[in-house]
Amino acid sequence: MRCLAACLLLAPVLVRGGEILESSVRVAHGEYRVSVSARIDAAPAVVFSTITDYANLAAIVPSIRSSRVLQVQGPDRQRIETVTGACILIFCKDISQVQDVRHLGEYRLEATTLPGMSDLKRGHARWRLLPVGEATELHFSQEFVPDFWVPAIIGTWMIERLLLGEVRATSNYIEQRHAGEGS
Repeated sequence: MRCLAACLLLAPVLVRGGEILESSVRVAHGEYRVSVSARIDAAPAVVFSTITDYANLAAIVPSIRSSRVLQVQGPDRQRIETVTGACILIFCKDISQVQDVRHLGEYRLEATTLPGMSDLKRGHARWRLLPVGEATELHFSQEFVPDFWVPAIIGTWMIERLLLGEVRATSNYIEQRHAGEGS
């Protein structure tokens, strides 16, 4: 059991891809606030097209088990459903989330969680991509309130380690895609 716990905690460190510039996780009164900024060695257009490939998110983000577009609400608005598998130590949970995602202009997204259709009481996320030379700086922030019990043993440092592992793995996927396109 100790070996499993050690592997889970060290796994995010072993994943290559993407340089984490800064990150934070805070919890207050049951609300989680996470943010991360990372540098990805791919152009913003490549990063944006990858993270908005909603039907294929399970191939892009390691924790997403399934994703699908439920409704296209206009050229810049879609309703997306994801099921994410979250495991920290021995606590595992599949989290269903339905979000209305809006494209807010060049390389900016905003998503609002629909509580009655999700395992979250509320949630709001933002992505902003900035060109930096031939790379991209990704800025992501999210606030959410789970609609399920979260064990007290799960500290913000564990959540941050998992978040950083996800960002690194996703960045690695994007960078490999970029290299494969020969850009």
